[in-house]
Amino acid sequence: AGLPGPRPDHAGAIADLALDMRSSLERLCTSLDLELRLRIGIHSGPVIAGVIGQVLLKRGMLNMGPLSLGGGSNVLSLVWSIFTNPWVIAGLALYVSGTLFWLIALSRADLSFVYPFATVSMALIILISRVVFNESISSLRLIGIITIALGVLIVARS
Repeated sequence: AGLPGPRPDHAGAIADLALDMRSSLERLCTSLDLELRLRIGIHSGPVIAGVIGQVLLKRGMLNMGPLSLGGGSNVLSLVWSIFTNPWVIAGLALYVSGTLFWLIALSRADLSFVYPFATVSMALIILISRVVFNESISSLRLIGIITIALGVLIVARS
């Protein structure tokens, strides 16, 4: 009992496990003449990494205050300030690491199935923005979040 030991190919291994489970269920259903479908969600990596990355980026930019390209002479200084901000560095690192999970998901499933899950990030970012940054969420924006969530639910069931 307990957790398995660490392995360098854990993301690929869990994806293989999910596909093996799905194949086994399909074979069982065929042999028993059943109509069951199994969906296994392994798309949370890019969503979580992207959301946390965006929150860290926002924190970094809030620490810097309102920025402007203005006259253009300070562009290099501005770029340096942005990309040496620890919050921005951490946010970009996390956001980019989410890309690894995204690429694994794309290698395993149809783009038309995987892509709608990216919209979950948008809904989560809006909700987290309210909690972390005390941003206001209008009724219309809330209706939009609910519409997005319903759309993803419909795609997941397809």
